[in-house]
Amino acid sequence: MGVCIEEDTKNETLTIRLASNSGPLGDLEKGFNGLARMLEICALRKSKSSVNVDAIYQLVVAFDRQRILSRLRSRHAKNSIKSRGKRPLMELLSETIHDPLLKPKKSISSSQLNELRRKTSIMSSLFADFEASGDAAILVDLLRCIHDYDLEKHLSAFCRANLKGRPNDSTLKFLPKGIGKLSQYYSISCKLVSAARKYPIFKRIFVEVCVPYSNRNPLSSVPEITLKESLTNLYPGRNQKKINALISQRAAMLDKKNSGLEEEFKNRLALLGNGCKVHAEIQLVLFYELHPDHRRPRVIASSKSACYLCTIFIRTHGAYYMARSHGRLYDGWMLPTWTMGASSSIAQVVQRFNSNLEDEIRAIINDKRRPFAHPNESVLFSHADWTPSVSTVSDPSTTITARKPTSELSPDNEPQQHQQSEVILTSPSPESNASRGSSTPKATEISSIETETTPPTAKIISKYPIPPPTDSSITGSSSTTTPSSHPPRFYEPLPRGTVVYKTLTPSQNEWKISTRSLHLTIGQDVECSYTRRIGIKWLGSDEQAKVNLNEVSMVDSASLNGRRMMDLGASGGACDSAVGGKGEGFYVRVKKDLVWIGFDDGMV
Repeated sequence: MGVCIEEDTKNETLTIRLASNSGPLGDLEKGFNGLARMLEICALRKSKSSVNVDAIYQLVVAFDRQRILSRLRSRHAKNSIKSRGKRPLMELLSETIHDPLLKPKKSISSSQLNELRRKTSIMSSLFADFEASGDAAILVDLLRCIHDYDLEKHLSAFCRANLKGRPNDSTLKFLPKGIGKLSQYYSISCKLVSAARKYPIFKRIFVEVCVPYSNRNPLSSVPEITLKESLTNLYPGRNQKKINALISQRAAMLDKKNSGLEEEFKNRLALLGNGCKVHAEIQLVLFYELHPDHRRPRVIASSKSACYLCTIFIRTHGAYYMARSHGRLYDGWMLPTWTMGASSSIAQVVQRFNSNLEDEIRAIINDKRRPFAHPNESVLFSHADWTPSVSTVSDPSTTITARKPTSELSPDNEPQQHQQSEVILTSPSPESNASRGSSTPKATEISSIETETTPPTAKIISKYPIPPPTDSSITGSSSTTTPSSHPPRFYEPLPRGTVVYKTLTPSQNEWKISTRSLHLTIGQDVECSYTRRIGIKWLGSDEQAKVNLNEVSMVDSASLNGRRMMDLGASGGACDSAVGGKGEGFYVRVKKDLVWIGFDDGMV
């Protein structure tokens, strides 16, 4: 199931739009309508917040009852492959916490351990009562206890302290995560009520379902192409000898013969004849292409996280953010035929998507490591960047913006300002240095850090349908350019342990790259007429250990509050001592990620 929210702040309405590729959504639509009516009541603020929370909480538990029972591994749950033959969660928890071999450690005292065991006994008793009666009220109380006891936090500390060398280490790793999922039902109810009472758009909520595409849409004819022909199309400049060598190399990595690899390729193609699906997330994207009069959502979510192809397609499209991806590749993934027509509004997106896929395939083929097994449908969080790029430099310059991703967004498209950390690094152009009478530095050099009082001269270009509010202390004016004239550009993943080079020119003046916890925007003002070559490297763990952070120039975003600008080399050679000499570049650190950046001949 896919879901998104249309936020109409002008008319103070909110539309929840659903899509599915696995059958009718009648029950889900009914459940969402029930939540919508209750949230509308909360928005009127005629009752106490606690009363609203209790009402929403009971609806949420009833709405997701089957999944809760499955997570508890209750006998009342529908039998599934995942829970078949597994012991109930509360039973595992009680047995683990009361194991006499597990002892108090520095991170958890004896009194804390005893308290944890007492709380576990209470929850085990509640679960036993529920198993005997199936009473929904007991289930509500059980989940409330899990939340109120803050069990996930204490359980995590306890399990980490006792994990090393334990025979049941897999159980110890699983318990905090399993308990944490159950504690979220009450916390999300509190957040929903808080948002409904705060924002007027919750006073009118609509629930609409996209008309589904055919669930089983077999191709009229399966492409008759061999693995060798496919690779020849992918590498048009290679002769057959090199193509055969490539097949042999991949077959050896998979412990297969060449003929076995060819046969597997043929069998995977044959699966397309059994039927394909337009995934729910893609249905939502296509709905807004076919209905441009509707207000577009900011985020598209999925009940089981997005698959590999959905994630790449939506990132290529560029108008929406996908919060989660499990990275799995499905054979039956498809796009409707009309999207590939020349007159289609999304035809260019499909072409870029196909090009991106070819690049991904080449990168995987060139990877010498043994392929990973299929990932399960667990969650990989990707980073959203809701903050517009801001430059406060009047001279033609090269800027590097490093920012932490925003974790929460308000319903009216306004980012939570206090949760952002942004670093703007500025490297003046040769022309601007010449105007000051100073020589052009050979490497990036840091001379000063300015605060928000830096004279504002820049404009904001928003990446999203509704631009976030500008900060008057940072910018003097906001751009009147509409989002459609500046299509959103998302971040290119930076490979670890490899120097990546990029040349900025007047026509290609921006580069967006990211690591797991760091986003970098490298931009060159359009007024700048020169080119600049940049090298960037995300250091691996072993490489980070070799860097003496006390002897290099480094920007640590953890030490910054709000926005800061760093002037790189504005005073020429006067700041050589700040970086320990020319030609060394500098480092940017966010959490555990360390990235080296160098300009021109300052690259390693």
